[in-house]
Amino acid sequence: MYVNFFKKIIVGKPIIVGTYQYNFLDVVPYEEGLEDTPAFIVNVTTKNPFQSYCKQKMLDDIQQIIYDKIRLIGLDNKLSFGLDLEFNGMEPLSVFVSQEDREKLIFQLNKKLKFFKYKNQKKQEVVFEVEFSASENFVNVERSDEIYFSFDLNLRRFEVDGQPIPVIQKYGNRFNDFATMIQQEICSNDDTFRVEIENIIYDVIEPSMQLTSTEMYYVANFFVRKINGVEVEQKFGVDPADYPEFI
Repeated sequence: MYVNFFKKIIVGKPIIVGTYQYNFLDVVPYEEGLEDTPAFIVNVTTKNPFQSYCKQKMLDDIQQIIYDKIRLIGLDNKLSFGLDLEFNGMEPLSVFVSQEDREKLIFQLNKKLKFFKYKNQKKQEVVFEVEFSASENFVNVERSDEIYFSFDLNLRRFEVDGQPIPVIQKYGNRFNDFATMIQQEICSNDDTFRVEIENIIYDVIEPSMQLTSTEMYYVANFFVRKINGVEVEQKFGVDPADYPEFI
């Protein structure tokens, strides 16, 4: 019943959701013994075959399309079904960010979040420049509802109350402690910096990925990797209060 029903109403009839076009190529029995459980063969296409995408978004759209069709025959959303999914003729990754979107995202971050400011323990204003680059593991799905974007930070041109501070010469062999402390200061700044990054991710990536119809979210991670171009290694468990001599 269900296999033939879906073949008649969905196969060969493309359904467009935003920038995605869902092409139901066939509906077949799921497996022997489950002949009336439909298995959908779907190829998702886009005008730009190299656009950013998230597999879970496509799965959510397909599920919603199928449930909408189920309601036509008075059923609820409890029908089990199988799915063979391709994206532009290939097996889709969990998440993909195009080179164009990646470059645009890094450009916008470096343009809009060029400086970071905070008050140190002496109530002085500390200012430095922030340069973003994509981490090696730039984007991944760690949970079913979150896409993580990871960035490496190069911090430079430190000033305290308008006076330049030569941090490399000043802290010498304690440079890694200093880098760790700065990371903690950035993270403890009421999460404002992270939220600003995530807002820019949304502005750049959402037109392609289109997650607003899903329960997925963009999440930003960032790590201080360099200071004035010099590589640093952060430590764990460092409390800025333990280093009052650091800016």
